[in-house]
Amino acid sequence: MTETAQKFQDIEETHLFHMKEIIVSLSNTIKEIHLQIGEVHEEFINNMTNTTVESLIQKFAESKGTGKERPALGVLASITEF
Repeated sequence: MTETAQKFQDIEETHLFHMKEIIVSLSNTIKEIHLQIGEVHEEFINNMTNTTVESLIQKFAESKGTGKERPALGVLASITEF
């Protein structure tokens, strides 16, 4: 009986050792991800600090293609023509 109990205890100790290794590995992974998120957050803060409203408006205008040329004068059609 004590031999069987000792075998079960050995199995349980091995299982707990592996579980502890998994938890430590998971904890280290979460720590690394947390550090990377912190770096991204700092970069975001720096980008927002260096961004001006004028630069945002200019980027918007450039991306939409507005503001480069004046539109040609057109003839307005009458509503009754449609």
